Amino acid sequence: MDVYTKKAFLGSKKIYLSISKKQNDIPMHRHEFLELLYVCNGAVTNIVDNKEFRLQQGNYIIFDYNVSHSTIRKTSDFIGLNCLFLPEYIDIAMQNCQSFKDLLQCQLVNYSISENNCNSLLMFDDANKKVYSLLTEMLQEQNSEKPGSFEYMRGCLLLILILSMRKYQYAIQKSELDPVLQKILNYIHDNYNQKISLDLLSNKFGYSKSHISYLFKKGVNTTYADYLLKTRISAACNILKNNQKKLDIESVAELVGYRDVRSFRKAFKESTGHTPKFFKKC
Repeated sequence: MDVYTKKAFLGSKKIYLSISKKQNDIPMHRHEFLELLYVCNGAVTNIVDNKEFRLQQGNYIIFDYNVSHSTIRKTSDFIGLNCLFLPEYIDIAMQNCQSFKDLLQCQLVNYSISENNCNSLLMFDDANKKVYSLLTEMLQEQNSEKPGSFEYMRGCLLLILILSMRKYQYAIQKSELDPVLQKILNYIHDNYNQKISLDLLSNKFGYSKSHISYLFKKGVNTTYADYLLKTRISAACNILKNNQKKLDIESVAELVGYRDVRSFRKAFKESTGHTPKFFKKC
């Protein structure tokens, strides 16, 4: 198995970003640094510890030191953004750190993960494209060689780390949810573009409306209606940012479950602070 060394891939640097496109599969290997792979376009499959992870546009994955992985089945339109970095780039005290979960414990983040939950999440979804924007800024800074570019990139990477920590924490909390609520949430995520009501959920899952409302409040600290709204708006944001078919706002509204485009515009503005038209152009 090949070992990708710090010297060969980073040299004297502590971070390096590059763009990768369709090429041959990458055989099983491991490396002496952390790697973040972000899928900008298309899709790719990674095999990590004998498990397959299919990454699509907007997904990213973080590989720890010495984790065996390979890359297979890239689509012809695949474009990836690779960020290779050493933990001490974030915090000099993390020179002996070799994993994402340990890096989260640095003083700048200060988030501890119990051993029981350390493998809860490996792949992340960047629905609002915040991570993509930060990686793009880092790549521009790397190529510009402006004064302070090293510190600027470090700040962006720290923000990515914090955003990923929040996703990690959410995944852990989600894994500890009441099994009934988890089934309901899965149903909403699979059917948010359909007509969903509390009555429908009550009849489908065999629990009273008051009990389902209680599960939402206890498990995700929100109401059923707010959860459905956020799920629909999140899906709309993803469509608007990755709108390769140039759909109009009315079509986007219908795709996420709104039959009335005025209601969609109002909900979108209240949730994001922007109109769908403005968000689409950003």
